[in-house]
Amino acid sequence: MLAEHSFGSLVFEGKNTTSERDILLESFASDVSCNVLLVSKKAGGTGLNLIAANHVIIESLWWNPAVDAQAVDRVYRIGQKKNVHVHRLVASDTIDEAMYIIQGRKADMIEVVLGKRDVAKNKKLNRADVISLINNI
Repeated sequence: MLAEHSFGSLVFEGKNTTSERDILLESFASDVSCNVLLVSKKAGGTGLNLIAANHVIIESLWWNPAVDAQAVDRVYRIGQKKNVHVHRLVASDTIDEAMYIIQGRKADMIEVVLGKRDVAKNKKLNRADVISLINNI
């Protein structure tokens, strides 16, 4: 589908060897005709620097928001000179929508616990929300 719409793309996946990964990343960074790099969260988990990118599209959410945050962090690296845009594709009335809501609640809870947000200002996170979150895990 990407090729049909004139997008050059590469696929970065777990079965790529280290040398194949290096070639893919170099091609993505230097080849102006390649503007899409498809990366699974598992293959792109750690040690990946994607400052050649500036859009991250998450099409499949993870229960733990830290996994999605780590995917975004591959693009927010030292040396990034572009504005970075993060897009999450969430279909209505699906498990992804439920996970998106849970991720938001977890993020809210983490901010309160770490003192980044005043509990009194956090209208969304109350006792019922915490109980609901725990019951949904």
